[in-house]
Amino acid sequence: MSFAGEWKRRPQMLLHRDDFQRELEEELRLHVELRREQQVAHGAAHRRFGNLTRIQEKSHMAWGWNWLERLVRDLKYGARGLRRSPSFSVVSVLVMALDIGATTSLLTIVRAVLLRPVPA
Repeated sequence: MSFAGEWKRRPQMLLHRDDFQRELEEELRLHVELRREQQVAHGAAHRRFGNLTRIQEKSHMAWGWNWLERLVRDLKYGARGLRRSPSFSVVSVLVMALDIGATTSLLTIVRAVLLRPVPA
């Protein structure tokens, strides 16, 4: 598949995840049935083809935006944690604001005193 086609398909896959999952399960089921027809023993097709759940996970990682889904899941988890303890959230934001302000002022002083050339 071309690069442009790949970037067009990925958002569609992300938005229509259930349809993608159904299509993938159907395709894997068809592969197992084809193997089963080739094999005499019933269980040999599953053993030769491999673990269907693992194959689905690998396909999802290859075709989807796994990193984006993990990021969204982590952000939701963080938001739930901050909602549960609002006082901790306020204290955390204040500490970060003070930290950023202190760092900015310190770097401004270092720049003014040490990094600027002395006027001649």
